[in-house]
Amino acid sequence: MGIQERIGAAIAALRGVQQPGPPPARKASIFHFPDWLVGSARWRTDDKYADYVREGYRLNSLVYAPIRYKARAVASVPAVAATGDPDSPEWLPSDHPLSQLVRQPNRWQTWRAFNEQRKTYLELAGNAYVYAERDAGGKIKALHNLRPDRMYIIAKTEGVVGYGYLPPGKNDPLPLLVTDVAHSKYPNPNDELEGQGYGMPPLLAAARDADTDNNVTEFIKLVFERGAMPMGMLRFETSLTDEDAALARRRFTEVYGSYESWVQPMVVDKGGSYEKIGMTFDELGFDVLDARNEARILSAFGVPPILLGTRYGIEHGTYSNYSEARTQFWQDVLVPELRMFEDDDRRLLEMGDGSFLMYDLSVVPALQRDTAPLIDAAHKLWQMGVPANQALASVGLPIEEIAGGDVGYVSKNVQAVGSATAPPAGMPQEDDATPVEEGAAEDVPKGAAPGADEAPRRERWTGEQKALLWKAMDDIALHNEGAFRNYAATQFELDRREMMVLIAGAQEKALRQKATIDWQPVADDALQVIQGAGERWRSAFIPVVRGVVTDVSSFWNVEAGLSFDVTRLEDQAFFTDYSMDFWDQISETSRSEIGGVIQRGIREGWSISEMQSGLDSVFQQWIGGDGDAALQRFASGRLQPWRTELIARTESTKATSWGAWQTYRGAGVAEKEWISTSDARTRPTHVTANRQVRKIDEPFEVGGHKMMHPGDGSLGAPVSEIGNCRCSVLPVLNEE
Repeated sequence: MGIQERIGAAIAALRGVQQPGPPPARKASIFHFPDWLVGSARWRTDDKYADYVREGYRLNSLVYAPIRYKARAVASVPAVAATGDPDSPEWLPSDHPLSQLVRQPNRWQTWRAFNEQRKTYLELAGNAYVYAERDAGGKIKALHNLRPDRMYIIAKTEGVVGYGYLPPGKNDPLPLLVTDVAHSKYPNPNDELEGQGYGMPPLLAAARDADTDNNVTEFIKLVFERGAMPMGMLRFETSLTDEDAALARRRFTEVYGSYESWVQPMVVDKGGSYEKIGMTFDELGFDVLDARNEARILSAFGVPPILLGTRYGIEHGTYSNYSEARTQFWQDVLVPELRMFEDDDRRLLEMGDGSFLMYDLSVVPALQRDTAPLIDAAHKLWQMGVPANQALASVGLPIEEIAGGDVGYVSKNVQAVGSATAPPAGMPQEDDATPVEEGAAEDVPKGAAPGADEAPRRERWTGEQKALLWKAMDDIALHNEGAFRNYAATQFELDRREMMVLIAGAQEKALRQKATIDWQPVADDALQVIQGAGERWRSAFIPVVRGVVTDVSSFWNVEAGLSFDVTRLEDQAFFTDYSMDFWDQISETSRSEIGGVIQRGIREGWSISEMQSGLDSVFQQWIGGDGDAALQRFASGRLQPWRTELIARTESTKATSWGAWQTYRGAGVAEKEWISTSDARTRPTHVTANRQVRKIDEPFEVGGHKMMHPGDGSLGAPVSEIGNCRCSVLPVLNEE
């Protein structure tokens, strides 16, 4: 339908409302509305939106808090454009029209801001309206939220046929087609249009409790404004004229009638006395009222009190309750409401090519199972000889599509007992995994030092078994990657706060001197802050490294019968030589990009808010959040996205390899072997280094650089040989 046809249809629908004619003959339909509903605009039966905003959202924190909490939570879930089976969808490319819409529905808002506004409307009015703006060809080019108090429904015999939108200051409504509006609403048992009409706002159910809470707050406010004194009576033993009584009342109020003076000792002359006739706050029972109002108001919105930190929630909750409450809140409240948005959006954004919108709930932490204990349990089963796939299924984890997953291995010597015939795909391999006859000598290991005098020996492990050992080391690195990621994100957040403190200090100085902000000293101080953050990063990472080394040493003590004393890990000196050389790269990148943003602000004359937004965008991109769209475009190609991911992967691999190397040294192992992955992502220099054997304290030669183990930069290896490395170091152990 073209633009002219669409306008004509909308106007016709509105004219049908303004000048109703004889109703047409009814066709067979489940919708047979009464005649008084036909041909007239249906205004809301509960038209109190302005009151809800003023008395609830603006003046009552118990109403404001759950609405904002739900709106922020819903906005945190990204919408994605997908195709295929909704149960196993495929993401569409970023240049697809639907992908562009869900990234930025209109030129003023991101999808996060758009959905936050829509959710706020829904909570306050029980209704949310999204209008699809179309181009001349009928294709959707933008989405807009419409204020619910400006919308009304046009109904005919067959049901809702359109909507009217009344802009502020206008008398004539704008007609909108049903196909151009997505109407999301909460159920309304009084709906005159049998489910097609207006929704009921949650605040309607909590209105009396909200009014009570407002009245209590207003009463307390008035008490303090009028002297913070309970009602009382002055008594005098002598008779007083009206003038004397007025004077006594005025003097008493002036001396004792303020919240600063009402606790002062009272002195009453002429035989006078004071008798309290009102009730104190304790006697009025405000605590009970507060708890009652908190529970009842928040229950109307479905938000557990503990999540908002209310007094009632704190008194009746623990940290364990908090975690359970978050999960329950998402599962029982937000997920169904997001599904409602999803259904309405899919109908509105139908493009005819099989694409559809969906919300990616995989990013919601509260909905993710705590997989760390499950992974540990599966790994222990695998160590006991249970095949990997069976171990994963036993603890409820999804089975990974890996070759050799149905093969079991005996602990201690990792001897295959299943039908393993080939190394798993993507795993390191030996050139010749054929068993060697007893007493026969193998070739000199690849990469051994030139001229090394190798005695005939039989290695304990085949190439296939080394592949499984590499996988075990990789699992330990992956298991601890989340901890490194969280610590990195925390450190970036601390750096960001330092930047905000510098900006606030510059602002205060400028106001004091009645001058504009000089951003250059801010830039200099910011670079100093970044440079000095290295020790803080090291202190944060060492506890995680200790946990990694504990996992690695325990594994090798069991699998290879090594005798590394794990109590050494309690000695802080053990970690003094754990180099944080990777911090140099982190610091250099941070200094460069932070300095670039500030220098841009200096050139363009940014305001304080613009500078704060610019720095926020940098840190949010590093951590993995959303920033200002324009600044993100500026940063594109300059900033490395999701730096926390790179740091986490690199440091977890490095810590695992360093811990393994230290375990071998402590257990008296004489030699070590570099094991690389064998897929397309592996660096050519690391492929060449595969199966290189060195003395335990002799560095490997990797791409012309010396490295004691994968991830090691202490001997000068650049980040190009360290970042995202997935190699491992194994001990060289021979059969007796």
